[in-house]
Amino acid sequence: MLGLAGGWVIVDWLEGRERAGFVRWFHAAPGTRCEALASDAFRLWTPSGRAALVVRDLGRAPTLWESTRAAAGVGPYSERYGREVPAPVLRFTDDAPLPAVRVTLLGVEHDGRPGLRSAPPTGRGADGTLRLELTDARGAAAALTVRPTLGNDAEPRLVFERDSAGGGVRYRRP
Repeated sequence: MLGLAGGWVIVDWLEGRERAGFVRWFHAAPGTRCEALASDAFRLWTPSGRAALVVRDLGRAPTLWESTRAAAGVGPYSERYGREVPAPVLRFTDDAPLPAVRVTLLGVEHDGRPGLRSAPPTGRGADGTLRLELTDARGAAAALTVRPTLGNDAEPRLVFERDSAGGGVRYRRP
């Protein structure tokens, strides 16, 4: 997980050698209102309507992983043992060959100000590279490149870069 001003980027790395089904779940608190933004994104509004969390799958471009299906629904929520109430649930479902990488953006919006956001992802060359051009809540640019490995012998490679206005930070996880 990578945290920037106004949100987070979650990188899920799934290992294996066969094809598998997998699901990413996001549960919201009771009273949260769910708004569909696109086939790959939802906005979860607080009961006051002053703040929201945008949940976006960053791999829906036709050249990336078209197998992801996104849906909003209702699921059980429990604040304490023995008590259950309905609450919004987001579900991103996949069926894909392994190893696989999935990326989710969580952007916090408050009083009409945008949170972390991303241009449509690029990449998916022969090596499966995914590149994200991000803009944080302060307007600073950043980039995240995810390179899956070609086998199960190594971890995925993550490269994070921020422009000089954002402090010149560079993070690598080889």
